[in-house]
Amino acid sequence: GQVTGKVVDSSGNPISGAKVRLGKMLLSAGASSGSDDFASVDEIMGTKIANSNDDGTFVLVGVGRDESAVVAEHDQRGRSLSQKVAAGTGDIAEVTLTLRGYGAIRGKVTERDKPVGSASVTVVGKGGAGHLAMAQTGADGTFLIEKVAAGEQRVTALKAAMMSMSSTGVEVVVEEGKTTEANIVMPVGDITVVIDIKPKAGAKVDSAQVFLFRGVVAMTNSKQLMDAFMSGQSSDDMIGMRFWAPGGKAQFSEVMPGSASVCAIPITGNMADPTFQQRLQENQD
Repeated sequence: GQVTGKVVDSSGNPISGAKVRLGKMLLSAGASSGSDDFASVDEIMGTKIANSNDDGTFVLVGVGRDESAVVAEHDQRGRSLSQKVAAGTGDIAEVTLTLRGYGAIRGKVTERDKPVGSASVTVVGKGGAGHLAMAQTGADGTFLIEKVAAGEQRVTALKAAMMSMSSTGVEVVVEEGKTTEANIVMPVGDITVVIDIKPKAGAKVDSAQVFLFRGVVAMTNSKQLMDAFMSGQSSDDMIGMRFWAPGGKAQFSEVMPGSASVCAIPITGNMADPTFQQRLQENQD
């Protein structure tokens, strides 16, 4: 199939030379869409890329049937909010991508008043989905993302360790041509939560991905989890993620008091098998 549309500025004027990307998951290094850092990811994920013409129009061809997202970016003029493209076999026309001018976000990630180095920082435009701009903190916990579209943005810090991760974030409003501060404090408590996973009678479960969220979170499959994460909805509420294996337990330490929700995704298969990993990727929904 194909997706056609137009890239415009805030006044509705056509923008030529904008890069338009479409895929199930769009990642930007340092808030620059389509950078070489993620060229291999684009190839693996089957991302479709086109440039807007003099009249602002674009055509993306060879688009699959799965639900996806589309975003446009111009080096000088700005970036659009990502838009969902519904699943289906028909062509999609008249998609309008409106560029927003660039601002910047800088800040510091800390935990127990100490800097968190090598943390992943993601930025999601409020109301968008399927596109993340990414950066990493330095040894002093600081980060700078130089190109962020103006408007409401959700900034999330993710601290990863061996087979685990935790995250939290803040919301900011970015203004064109200005730098916005976004300092993030990772919450630390003194509670340990231990979770045991028991397969249903007769079921074979070789491992499980276990998530612990703050508050009430109700999801029934990994698509809902990924959609929430890519829109920034769940990433700020995630206390952490662990992997469970038979005979063990999923343990979360330094948890803050309060209500929480547990979500476990059962996996049946050998995670070390590349063929099985590919099947998981293709059927992650």
